[in-house]
Order: sequence, then C-alpha cells, then structure tokens
Amino acid sequence: EHIEPVEFQGDVAEIGGQAFSKKEGELRQELESRIKRKGFHQFIEAMAYTWFNRFVALRYMEIHDYLGHGYRVLSNRSGQDVPEIVENAVEVDLPGLDNNEVV
Repeated sequence: EHIEPVEFQGDVAEIGGQAFSKKEGELRQELESRIKRKGFHQFIEAMAYTWFNRFVALRYMEIHDYLGHGYRVLSNRSGQDVPEIVENAVEVDLPGLDNNEVV
C-alpha cells in the first residue's frame, strides 16, 4: 500500500532510512515505475512467471549437463542439501566472478 520514496544526495540514494548507491536508487525508481504502470499484482505475477521459467530452464540444463562448469546449481548428485556449485565454488570459473571474494 505504500512505496518508500527514493531520495538522492550526491552518489547516495536513501530509501526508508537506509543508504544505497545511486545506481541502486535508479534501479529502484525503474522498478517503482513498472509497478505503477502494470499494477502491483500484475507485476508480481509477471515476475513470478519469469523466475519460475528461469528455475525450470536451469534445472533442465543441470540435469542434461548443459552447464559449462559441470556443477549442478539447484541440486547435488550425492543427495546432499547443499548445491554442487556451492560445494565447489572455489573451482568454478565464471565471467565476472572474483574467486578471492568467493573464498
């Protein structure tokens, strides 16, 4: 029923008393604009379908070994609760991934 406004102060965006980067504030404004255009419930439903489809595609790809790194992202072949990609995060080489940060 209420969307906290974004207030910019230089390179900082303040939302609900919390500080975020200017870029995050701009993205938040874009999100707010889309919600206002489509309506809250329609926007949420569209996002739910989008994420559902992404997870289904990811699951399909991991079961059929279409992921280049070879690790499952949502499951673990051994049956453990921790996904394989988390267990082997240090060995995964993905574009833009800082292995030092992973460690």
